[in-house]
Amino acid sequence: MIELKNLRIEHYTKEGEPWSKLVCDILSDEHLCDENTLWVSVKQEDENMLSNAVYDPFVLVPYALGSSRSHDIRVHGKMSKTLYKNMKYISPILQNFADYMKPVRLIVDGFDSLPRIGGVLN
Repeated sequence: MIELKNLRIEHYTKEGEPWSKLVCDILSDEHLCDENTLWVSVKQEDENMLSNAVYDPFVLVPYALGSSRSHDIRVHGKMSKTLYKNMKYISPILQNFADYMKPVRLIVDGFDSLPRIGGVLN
């Protein structure tokens, strides 16, 4: 099983400028890669584009990885209902790309909506 947990916003400085990073921990029963986080960052002035309410930005990559290795996906948090309902279309698309892609279960703690504040990820 591949697990997503600990969704958070972190702050750091890059070349003297403040940045914000949306981070999610990724864990697996099997060693899949050397990294154990997924993240996306923006300048801190654009932090309103990030939302730690739902795991939506981080679901597709682990889903594809899980599909290739027959690992279910467990999200220790919420997803938007819209993305969750549309995930049924992702498995057939992945299987069209490669025969070794298999359907996997997507288990989530619940659902929430994305805040509508005009952000890229919202």
